[in-house]
Amino acid sequence: MTVLRIMGIDPSLRNTGMCLGHVDITTGEIDWRGIAMVQTKPADKAKVQRQNSADLVSARELHRGVHKQFAEWRPNIITGEVPSGAQDARAALSFGMSIMLLASVPVPIIEVTPREVKIATGKKNATKAEIIEWAHQLAPHLPWLRATGKFRKPDKFDAAGNLISKGYELPAGRLMDDNEHMADSMASVAACVQTTQFMQMMAIYSAKAA
Repeated sequence: MTVLRIMGIDPSLRNTGMCLGHVDITTGEIDWRGIAMVQTKPADKAKVQRQNSADLVSARELHRGVHKQFAEWRPNIITGEVPSGAQDARAALSFGMSIMLLASVPVPIIEVTPREVKIATGKKNATKAEIIEWAHQLAPHLPWLRATGKFRKPDKFDAAGNLISKGYELPAGRLMDDNEHMADSMASVAACVQTTQFMQMMAIYSAKAA
C-alpha cells in the first residue's frame, strides 16, 4: 500500500494546531497518525516586556514547534488555510506570522478555504464544538486535551443584568476547547483530499507506484 503523508496546520499567533494523516493513494482513505499543538504567551506586563520582543519569542517558538513536528512526521505535503482580511494591526501581524510559518515548511502546500474546511466535517456551518467532536470521533485514539477537574460554566447575563442562561457543571475528562486548533488541522486534511490539486498529485504518485 502506498500512502501520502499529509500534515495539516492550523496556524495562529497563540495556538497552532497540527495533525498527520496517511492517505491511501488507491482508496483515498485517511489513517490519522498524530496531533500536536504549539502555544505561545503574550507579552508579560509584570516584567515590562516589549511587545515586539514578545512577538519575536512567539515567532521563534512557533517555527521551532512546527519544524519539530515536520522533522518527526516527514510529510510529503502540508495543507491549511492561508489567512486573509485582517481587521487591525495585531490581526495583520498574526496573519503575517501564520503565512510565513506555512511558507517555511519545505514541501508543497495545498491551500484550503474556510468553507471547504467546514464542509469537510459534514456541516457547512459547523461550530467549533462540532468540529472538535467530529475530529474526536474520527480519531479517539489520539492524545486530545482533556480537563483534569470539574469546571462550572458561569451564568450569562445581558447588559441590563437579566439572566440569559444558567451556568452548568462540566465533568472532569471532558474535551477542552483548545482542541479546536488540532481539530481544524484535521478538517484541513479532510478538505485537502477533495481538491483537484490533491487528486492530480495522487495520480502522479499512483503512476510512479505502478
